[in-house]
Amino acid sequence: MVRGETFPVFQPWKEGKSVLLAKNTWPEIKQRIERGLETVLIPLGSTEQHGPILPLDNDIFNAVQICIRAAMKSEKALVAPPLCYGVSGHHMDFPGTISITPRTFIECLKQIAISLHKHGIKNVLFVTCHGGNLTAMKTAVWELRQEYPNLLCAAIHPYVFSASYMDKVRESEPGGLGSDRVAHTCETETSVALYLRPEEVRKQHIIKEISPLAKGKYTKSDPLIPGVSIYFGLRTSEVSATGVMGDPTKATAEKGEKIVEHIVNGLVDLIDSLSEIRSKIFKRGPNFSV
Repeated sequence: MVRGETFPVFQPWKEGKSVLLAKNTWPEIKQRIERGLETVLIPLGSTEQHGPILPLDNDIFNAVQICIRAAMKSEKALVAPPLCYGVSGHHMDFPGTISITPRTFIECLKQIAISLHKHGIKNVLFVTCHGGNLTAMKTAVWELRQEYPNLLCAAIHPYVFSASYMDKVRESEPGGLGSDRVAHTCETETSVALYLRPEEVRKQHIIKEISPLAKGKYTKSDPLIPGVSIYFGLRTSEVSATGVMGDPTKATAEKGEKIVEHIVNGLVDLIDSLSEIRSKIFKRGPNFSV
């Protein structure tokens, strides 16, 4: 296993050729769009607690790394500057967490997408490594779809692309992972951190914490637990004393490498599929007549 190379967020690399939108000039962006650039990735995450194990920037750091890798591999997309704050009110009982309201988050996403669309971008992919953003992201995508029908947006929790892999290799007991096989500072998230930046994992503080609620038939999210998951809007402190939800003792850098690989390959395939998706969407519409 080779340790994952991490990329700077605001500096160029690769001899000045950067997939970072912000490291281009406006004539360079104009030229890229004229030459066929259609897609921009928006890395989303949070500044929030991840127990005593991972730093507060865990989610946005991972989103940036994943988006950059996917853009470099696909050569069909640029990566916009990340939004480092998210909908994290449920973590506010833990110091250091910064949260913005869902409506503020939605408006930020909409203004970013509208700005890009006005200059010719056709596809905007919102990529979040913080699950708490998803409901607001879906609302933003829905509103944009109604207001800008030629703009194709998507709300993506990239761990969906590694879920089948985690089903095969997980060592966490039932209740230790969520619906997309990731919880919070769990086996999945800690594995990714051990791969991408092991020096920032507080290994001496790695502890397991799985709430009884995670095993309840109505409060569970892990598919290994029987029952149905009902949303109760619980605060993190109601299910975890440490901020950890899962079993990071089962995390390894080898798993992290594979998780990142599955996620990046999934994003690249999605980027490659956007033209076909657009074609199918825009061939249909309200053309039925009585």
